[in-house]
Amino acid sequence: MLIVPLIWDVEFVPAIPAVIAAYLNGQHFSQFPVFPWLGFLMFGAVTAIAYSRWRASEKEMEFIRTVGIISGVLIVAGSLLIELPVRFAGVSTAIRANPLFFASRLGIVLLLMLICWYYVEKRKTGRSFVLDVSRESLLVYTAHLLVIYGRFWNEKGLALWYGGTFGIGQCVMATLGLILLMVASAKTWGWLKQRSLPAARIVSYATGLIVLLVFFIKKS
Repeated sequence: MLIVPLIWDVEFVPAIPAVIAAYLNGQHFSQFPVFPWLGFLMFGAVTAIAYSRWRASEKEMEFIRTVGIISGVLIVAGSLLIELPVRFAGVSTAIRANPLFFASRLGIVLLLMLICWYYVEKRKTGRSFVLDVSRESLLVYTAHLLVIYGRFWNEKGLALWYGGTFGIGQCVMATLGLILLMVASAKTWGWLKQRSLPAARIVSYATGLIVLLVFFIKKS
C-alpha cells in the first residue's frame, strides 16, 4: 500500500511484457492492479484469521466493536486527510495510488462486513441472502465488473459511458439496482448448483467459452 505512490506512474514496458506490467499499476488500463488491490486481499485474510481466533476465545463481540472503531477511524481520517493540499516530490498524485484513498475504502469494506454480520446474527438463519451472495462471491465479483466495464453496451462500456454524469440520487439508484441484480444472480446460480450440478457445469463452461469468443472477436 505504501509503495504504490512510488510505482504507480512507472512505465514498466518494454522492460517487462505489457500483459505483466498491467498487473503492477494503472498505466495500461488495468482497473484493479495488484498494487494496491492486493492489500484488500491481505487485510481480508488477516481479518478472517483474527475473527476466527477471537470467536474461539469467546470474544466475538469485542472483535466486532474493535473492527467498528477501526472502520470509523479509517473512513473519517482517510476522507478528511486526503483533502489536505500536501504533495510529495517523486510520488504519484493519482487518487488510486494514494494510501489515504485505500484507507477510506478499506474502512468502508470493514463497515459493510459489520453490517452483514449484524444482519446474519439478527436473522439467525442459514438461508440469508447475505450467505447466498458470500458463497457465490467469485460469480458476483466477475459479473459486476462485466456489467460496469464490459463492452456489451457500446465500445466504451457503462463506466465510460455514464462515468461522471450521475448525481447522488442516480448513483444510489444505480448501485441498488446493481446490488439487487447480483443478489438475484447469486441466488439463481446457487439454486441451479443444488438442483443439478451437471447442468451448472454445462452453463459454466458455455459461459466461459462465450466470453472468450466475444473477447477474441472484438480484438480481431
